[in-house]
Amino acid sequence: MHERLRVWTADGTWQRILDEIVVKDDSLGEPE
Repeated sequence: MHERLRVWTADGTWQRILDEIVVKDDSLGEPE
């Protein structure tokens, strides 16, 4: 699991996932 996370972090996949989550949260209009 940690190896996969390192790879995702290195190639930017994790950042895209986090960005997608933030976009979905914003679209709901929920306060952070």
